[in-house]
Amino acid sequence: MNRTTKKLVLKKNSPTLISINQNITSDSGWDKRIEKWREKSFKLMGHSENPREVVFQPKNSYPRSRELFNPMGLLVTSGVREQLNKELKQKSIDPVDVYFTSMGLIRSSFEKNIPYNRADIFEAVSIGFDQKIVPGVDVVHFYITPDEMASLINFLEIYSHFTSTFSPIASSNLTYNVRWYGVPFLNRIKELKIDGRLVSDEKRLIHVATNRFVTNNIETVRLLSKGFVSIIPKDREGKVLKNLPTHSKEYKLLTNYLSENPNL
Repeated sequence: MNRTTKKLVLKKNSPTLISINQNITSDSGWDKRIEKWREKSFKLMGHSENPREVVFQPKNSYPRSRELFNPMGLLVTSGVREQLNKELKQKSIDPVDVYFTSMGLIRSSFEKNIPYNRADIFEAVSIGFDQKIVPGVDVVHFYITPDEMASLINFLEIYSHFTSTFSPIASSNLTYNVRWYGVPFLNRIKELKIDGRLVSDEKRLIHVATNRFVTNNIETVRLLSKGFVSIIPKDREGKVLKNLPTHSKEYKLLTNYLSENPNL
């Protein structure tokens, strides 16, 4: 450190800088410490499974990015939706139309031919706690109107341009295009569809799901939009929900989906 300029300076006689990559030999002592706490954290979450058990080795790469419909975001949201719908079917509950979240809550990418264990998948979507303060956020579902769905997508898309930590992502069966010159909430989002059907043509409530971390910020959406966007979670009959139905944790649904789909 140069005490005058307050800048780091590489000394001429110093050894060559070492690149940080997979070729660096791991420290066995720290490996043991990390594994000890990893196992302990899984026990605290109520798991008997081995956190080092490999459950997924992708055939393709799924990079994480802020772009709309990016591969990692689609993998997570579509996978969680599919697995959640299996759970809902067993309980005779209508399937979820759309699962959505923020890319800020998805922490990593999945690389081709790299084995991923249970702990790796947890770390990918590890944000938050459940209502009992146990690590791992749970999934909730509710119904909203087609107009609320359109307003939500409009808000999420435009808000993503004002923050570096937020970018919306939804399951692959929800599609839309963005007019770069369009006016928000007027004509910026076009051809908003669920399973190929225009949301504007829907005459029913739309069944959506997300994680509790997102729903805890629904009021933030109303405040940031100055009340212009107001999402009111409802039940199947359209009655306002005070306690949202809770299901398995997001990372559990994702882990089960990936383990059951080894050819992704």
